[in-house]
Amino acid sequence: MATIRDIAKEADVAIGTVSRVMNGERNVAPATARKVKKAMKTLGYTPKEVRPGPKTRKRQGIHTKTRYC
Repeated sequence: MATIRDIAKEADVAIGTVSRVMNGERNVAPATARKVKKAMKTLGYTPKEVRPGPKTRKRQGIHTKTRYC
């Protein structure tokens, strides 16, 4: 299954841009949104039905020592 990173690489955009397109935010240029959607289709990306929401107030500020490569 394709990840957000795979889509960003395929569309040659930042991961944050892919996230904004997926969340339907308006601050993405139409041409860029088309590139991201095309990459999603090419890679066969389908979003999960259940997506994690924001952290609860109790968990805000908690960080793991996981590093992204």
